[in-house]
Amino acid sequence: MLMKLRKEEIRSLIKETIAAKTKDAKAGLELYRQLSCLEAFTKASLVLSYASMNDEISTDEIRAGLMDSTKTLALPRISNDGMDFYILRKDTPLEDQLETGSYSIREPKQNLIKLSHTDITPSCIVLVPGRAFTTEGKRLGRGKGFYDKYFHSFFSSLQYAKPYFAGICYECQILTDLPCEDHDITVDCIVTENRIIMCK
Repeated sequence: MLMKLRKEEIRSLIKETIAAKTKDAKAGLELYRQLSCLEAFTKASLVLSYASMNDEISTDEIRAGLMDSTKTLALPRISNDGMDFYILRKDTPLEDQLETGSYSIREPKQNLIKLSHTDITPSCIVLVPGRAFTTEGKRLGRGKGFYDKYFHSFFSSLQYAKPYFAGICYECQILTDLPCEDHDITVDCIVTENRIIMCK
């Protein structure tokens, strides 16, 4: 109970901290520039990204750049208490493939091709949202556990080879420590509008 309370306190603090940054369009451009310098991103043929919410650093520039590239882009869609990734088509405008879904998040429409776990390999990169991260790769999400549930098998089973995980956030969302549980996924690096942090 104490850990859960502390997590909620951190989420509330971060929400207040980034409130003034929600309309910072330049940060999204800088984020994409930093990400483009990451070798795991440049080499990946499949990128699992997400549509940012109003209180997150913008990933609009990342999605636009990927749609104009040769890389395959997949975005998450929430259903019930789970999440799946769907592959976006290159021959259709991005906005025609998205709709507002659960929690007012822009999600791919269900008629797109669903990504299988077996499609996710070590050469794939996953851009992971979070409320806060540490330089050691710890992550605090929004509390629903969608990413932890979806990717837990890659950490706990020999059946899957782990893809590369990149935490995406504002610089001010990096903390010195976070409460962490066994089922929480960790990231290999963190990309902000200012830099790339290779996690220890």
